[in-house]
Amino acid sequence: MSNYFNFKGQVAIVTGCSTGLGVQMARALASQGCNIVPVARRM
Repeated sequence: MSNYFNFKGQVAIVTGCSTGLGVQMARALASQGCNIVPVARRM
């Protein structure tokens, strides 16, 4: 069976990375090997 959550070598643009859900999604994707491009209006 394939591992659908293997993001090694993939790139994800994650919006809303200043707080909340965006930060958590970026962390989750990064923990699975994904390269993250964080985007936020505020820091």
